[in-house]
Amino acid sequence: NHVFARKTGDRFDLTGQVRVYDNFNDPILNITDASGSTRLMGVRHVVTPVPFKSGDIIHATGIIDVPPDMPTHLPCAICRSVEFVSTGDLPHPTNASISDIVSGRYDCRPVRVTGKIRRVIRDEIDTKCIYIQLLDDSNIIYLTIRTKNNDSLESKLRNLIDAEIETTGICHPSAYTRRRFLGYMVSTSGLDSIKVLTSPPKNPYNVPLLDI
Repeated sequence: NHVFARKTGDRFDLTGQVRVYDNFNDPILNITDASGSTRLMGVRHVVTPVPFKSGDIIHATGIIDVPPDMPTHLPCAICRSVEFVSTGDLPHPTNASISDIVSGRYDCRPVRVTGKIRRVIRDEIDTKCIYIQLLDDSNIIYLTIRTKNNDSLESKLRNLIDAEIETTGICHPSAYTRRRFLGYMVSTSGLDSIKVLTSPPKNPYNVPLLDI
């Protein structure tokens, strides 16, 4: 069932397909079964190095709890045991609109989303994290990119402000970081996961006047 709807302290027993993401030698795992997807926390405390690769089927047990070192408002599946079951083919990301993501239907799932970049912000607390504000006609989400203080990456992203882009990543209903973040975000792997569909205008001030 959906982990986010469970009570803190409940135990879980999951078998599903895992996606593994590198996070500077601290792997991030998302597990998916027929009922949905969730982030699997604490795997590196159970088995090191993490022996799984994206597409593998694994069996994990543990407890639903809020991570003690992260001020997220959502409970998480915190792993207490994990084992390999079999290999599997990794499915492609699902095409989703920003409105779809905000609806919660794609929590913790890989998605492909399009929108216009409005702002690029480096986190002043976690300087390895860059936020990209992405919007459509009525909703806003944030893309996150982890970087090793790469100023050239930030500059390249700022040059894409007002561009329409397509990107792939994992949809998160909350930030699993030391900063409390309310809202939806899509974590991307880097600049190579961003495809420019419409270039930003050469003169950002050359836009029609609003009739208000």
